[in-house]
Amino acid sequence: MSKKATLSRRIVLEILENTQGSGEKLGVFLRSVLNKYDYIDPRDKAFIKYLTEGVVSYQIKLDYVIGQFAKVKGKMKPLIRHILRMGIFQIMYMDSVPDEAACNESVNLAVDRGMGQLRGFVNGVLRNVSRNKDKIKWPDDMSVIYSCPKWICDMIVKEYGKEKADTILASTLKPAPINIRLRENLDNKTKEEVINAIKEAGHNPVKHPYLPYAYTLENVPGMENVPGFMEGYITVQDVSSQLLVECAGIKEGDHIIDMCAAPGGKSIHAADKCGSSGHVEARDLTEFKTDLIEENIERMQVTNTSVKVWDGTVEDNKAIESADIVICDLPCSGIGVIGRKNDIKYNISPESVKELASLQRAILDNAVKYLKKGGILMYSTCTITKSENIDNRKYIIEEKGLEPVSIEDGIAEALIEDDPTAAATIKEGYLQLLPGLHRCDGFFISKYIKQ
Repeated sequence: MSKKATLSRRIVLEILENTQGSGEKLGVFLRSVLNKYDYIDPRDKAFIKYLTEGVVSYQIKLDYVIGQFAKVKGKMKPLIRHILRMGIFQIMYMDSVPDEAACNESVNLAVDRGMGQLRGFVNGVLRNVSRNKDKIKWPDDMSVIYSCPKWICDMIVKEYGKEKADTILASTLKPAPINIRLRENLDNKTKEEVINAIKEAGHNPVKHPYLPYAYTLENVPGMENVPGFMEGYITVQDVSSQLLVECAGIKEGDHIIDMCAAPGGKSIHAADKCGSSGHVEARDLTEFKTDLIEENIERMQVTNTSVKVWDGTVEDNKAIESADIVICDLPCSGIGVIGRKNDIKYNISPESVKELASLQRAILDNAVKYLKKGGILMYSTCTITKSENIDNRKYIIEEKGLEPVSIEDGIAEALIEDDPTAAATIKEGYLQLLPGLHRCDGFFISKYIKQ
């Protein structure tokens, strides 16, 4: 293999070593490393991203394979386990990499990192996997099959049943699509020109059936090269997040507070809808997060949005009864976006889900205070747990005194066709989107009015 390929694998190993068990977010660290190695070929960057995310996503399954083929006394060195995971993923899930290359480069990695005495072990395990990969006997264990911690599998089965659980968990191992929002306030000529330019660039924009301005793209190594992105005509925003804003029923002139706004997609979407006579106040906990919002506001050339560093659990006296709409897309367990953020499943626990539900209620307590009489609260999460969604909906209605509002006007017929059970819940003012069942991320949307 070329030196570039060896460098690519060295970088993947560096990322895995620095993120496993450290609490460091994989996506953030991956971006920082790729920026550091900005000079390498874009194809190598794509290889690094695919291999890194693949190894993390399939980690439990890869460890099962290691256990079948590697008989070791005592605990395996973490470095060697990382190298074996990388090699096995290439052998089993990357058709573009010959098995011979996966084996050789894994041995090279071990030698480069001072583990030359284990080169024979690494080589033997990987060549054995290569010869027998089609003969592996998989256990009747959802945790291994879907490479997901057992407690998450059990929770999803308990709350949604085995059939839906299979669909949800299978979706977490599939590449997450890139969804964009085409600015609604562009004239038709500009919209057509932008979409045609994206087509000509080879990104195959496909109109999403849930919304008239949502598209799915292909072959996108970096958004900065997609026509219309740097000009602010399009932005990356999952369809589920777009649906939340669509269901809010925003009008010209509305004053909107977005409680946990980073990176700013919903705030900018809301700003487009409320027009120059309206205003959006985008808040988040840290300057790092508000900087992200401001970067997107600048790129999208939005003029009716302000940004504020604020802890949502702390009451802001100046905001009391000031907002027509408060958007609460709150910190959550993120189980609905495991397919997009592969490391989430290893960084949460049943205990942290309980803590997050309490945090969400503390933020909701203040959000309700910021609403005018007749104001609208939009509560959402990117998870699928009952405690963070349905139980909090009950809290908003029974403890905070808000009334649910139908979201029928924001939901397309295509979504009801995908999930006929949604027809009833949207009338009651909520929708649980499930990955694999719906054509978007897992997401909870609910709407309320303060009488």
